Amino acid sequence: MFIMLMILMAPMILMLKTTMNSTTINTSLQMLNFNSLPLTVDIIMNWQTMLFTLTVTFISFMIMIYSKDYISSNMNQFMIILSLFVASMITLILSNNMMFVIMGWDGLGLTSYILVMYYQNNTSSAAASITLLTNRVGDILIMMSMALLIHSNTWNMMQNNKMNSMSMIFLMLASFTKSAQFPFTAWLPAAMAAPTPVSALVHSSTLVTAGVWLMFRLSNNIHPTTLKIMMISATLTSLTSSMSAMAEMDLKKIIALSTLSQVAFMMMTISLKMFNLSMFHLITHAMFKATMFMCVGCMINNSLYQDQRTIKSNPPYMKTINTTMGMASMALSGFPFTTGFYSKDAILEQQNMLNSNKMLTMMILISITITTAYNLKITMKALSWNKMKSSDSMNNKMHNMKNSTTVMAPTTMLMGNWLSWVSTTEMSPVIKTNQKLTPLITIIVGSLALMMSKMNKKLSLIMTSMWNMNFISFSPTKITSLGSKSLKTDNSWKESHFLYFNKNTKSSPTHLMISTSMMIMLLPIIL
Repeated sequence: MFIMLMILMAPMILMLKTTMNSTTINTSLQMLNFNSLPLTVDIIMNWQTMLFTLTVTFISFMIMIYSKDYISSNMNQFMIILSLFVASMITLILSNNMMFVIMGWDGLGLTSYILVMYYQNNTSSAAASITLLTNRVGDILIMMSMALLIHSNTWNMMQNNKMNSMSMIFLMLASFTKSAQFPFTAWLPAAMAAPTPVSALVHSSTLVTAGVWLMFRLSNNIHPTTLKIMMISATLTSLTSSMSAMAEMDLKKIIALSTLSQVAFMMMTISLKMFNLSMFHLITHAMFKATMFMCVGCMINNSLYQDQRTIKSNPPYMKTINTTMGMASMALSGFPFTTGFYSKDAILEQQNMLNSNKMLTMMILISITITTAYNLKITMKALSWNKMKSSDSMNNKMHNMKNSTTVMAPTTMLMGNWLSWVSTTEMSPVIKTNQKLTPLITIIVGSLALMMSKMNKKLSLIMTSMWNMNFISFSPTKITSLGSKSLKTDNSWKESHFLYFNKNTKSSPTHLMISTSMMIMLLPIIL
């Protein structure tokens, strides 16, 4: 724990130094030359990378404390995998070279596969397989882009100021696979088979934000065609995920779909060339979304169910958790003066100043309104506790979970104010009063929509299936025999290949030989 605190303090000091002096620190170490192409270790440190690293480290530290109560068996092995996952994300954040970007990118994909597979049942097996296969598509796209960049004799992201359009499109599509944007949206709700601490980390500041971060780092090279494609994909993702969350009953899936909507909002902001504001929303979203998942984990641990219809009563010791959940939900809705309000309000202000497409503006407002509607439903469930006799044994088991969640609670209210300097621009926005009141209007309209909503059963089924996006996303993986069998695989793959991480498993020699052989065959594609 002390080591984690020291790691947490280092980027904080560097971030303050680089922010105050407005400097960028570049470190480059040449390893070798390959056909006149220098292979170097490039690290970049500025206020963006340090702020994001600090956010990832802080959330990871809180989730590790949280996991002490949530994960009962194989705690050390779980922490090792989680640490590798975080290390891969930090590698991706600090890398200024495409070679090491793909190392962090691929490390996220492989460790996320192990984490989603943690419970070793049929559901988690299929979810882990589709997550891995979707992420492999992104890896291939990045490698294709790197091949096109060889002619520039450098993979340094700052020196490559003139990327060709095809290379940029490949990188954009790769970011779509990692951030689950249209048409790669289906893997993210499926990944809810992972333990809740993993979901809190994946959906807040690591895996799904990796694609947004890649586009943010390449903001100087984005072509107009890329921006248009990104805008269309983000708009479709935001609308479909918001409407699907409205019909969903699984608490974890509702929050997962809200993550899809918010990540699409970040992509939409990048497509409008508001890069710092997308970074602002990324940080604020990471804080309140991690808090929401941690609260939901406590609620599930207390009631033993994920379906919100079955959570009917909460004991007195859950009041702190439920109140924190309400605060995080208000931040997600953009309630005035919460963390989410500052970033959303700044984005809407700048979007109104740009006089962009009216249809785009309408779709953004519809998405925010629907977000308020389904979010209010979660808030009402969290705050409507009934009197119930307290269980001291359960209360003691949730000690670390409650403490870490309580530490995260202030960030849902204060982080936006602390980081509001990110949204400052040289030109002050000049908008009408009714436009300034847009965030508050969307909250009111969303609340009314929830009261009046009564959804048709067939429409509800379509919406919970992500508007049949499951079929679109999963179909390409069924073309090959390996892809089709991966969705029906048993537990032998992980049991045999990852015996070090789970010593209680037993696997036959046949399973060991088959799965190891398949992994060796996949190594050229993975690496």
